[in-house]
Amino acid sequence: MPATTTDSDAVADQLSYLSTTDDSDDTNHTIANLVAAYGNPPKSELEFDDFVNTRMGERSVMDVPGIGAVAAKKLERNGITKAWQLLGPVLYMTTEEVLDFFTNPETCGVAPSKARHIVLSLVMNFQRHNADDRPKSINQVNNNSNNSNNTNEHLKENPCSCDTMKELVDAFRTPNDYYCEATFGFVDHRMGERGVKNVHGIGAVSEENLKKNGITKAWQLLGPLLYMNTEEVLDFIKDPEKCGVAPAMAKKTVLCLAMNFQKHNQY
Repeated sequence: MPATTTDSDAVADQLSYLSTTDDSDDTNHTIANLVAAYGNPPKSELEFDDFVNTRMGERSVMDVPGIGAVAAKKLERNGITKAWQLLGPVLYMTTEEVLDFFTNPETCGVAPSKARHIVLSLVMNFQRHNADDRPKSINQVNNNSNNSNNTNEHLKENPCSCDTMKELVDAFRTPNDYYCEATFGFVDHRMGERGVKNVHGIGAVSEENLKKNGITKAWQLLGPLLYMNTEEVLDFIKDPEKCGVAPAMAKKTVLCLAMNFQKHNQY
């Protein structure tokens, strides 16, 4: 059974995510700077604009402007069939590594002239649909909490590779999941530029460990989540050199991120 909380504890949990977005002194780690790293978008290109303006959901990689049938087949051989899966390398790798990933004939093989616009469409979509939408008053907090959907699905004994956002979420569920108000506060609202300390299970020590590895924002943790397999992600979160979350808490930490991503990127 989950531990009981007092009314004051619940209010404190609800208010914990109403802090300002400037959670870190490191202003280089912003989604806006990630977008800027890939240059300017093409002018008046309908396919590009349509992709950026619409949530990814489970759209195919071929919906990403610039990826054709040949590149899609190469991506499929590497286990990538959905547009959202491409955010893994985009958020996890450096700018140069990302461009190499897309131009490498073994992984994707698009023309160098197309690679930047492909990545730019992905990061601009991510920026648009994950912008911070947190409420600014306790009244809005209470209204949002009443709308939370507390489902309880069991973890599969041998989760398959995550081919859909639902599978990504289910891979980290545990048989007795329960969600406190702090978890709902994170899942219900887009990540924006919230710091890693806002993610359920990440405390001061883990925050410092992540900072040493260049990760200060919650959205940066989506890189390993979408790029690695289930076991590798949990190892990353538990590794004291990288994050150091307690093993008992690791799945809930990753689940919190996966549920947020699923909620705000549905088609």
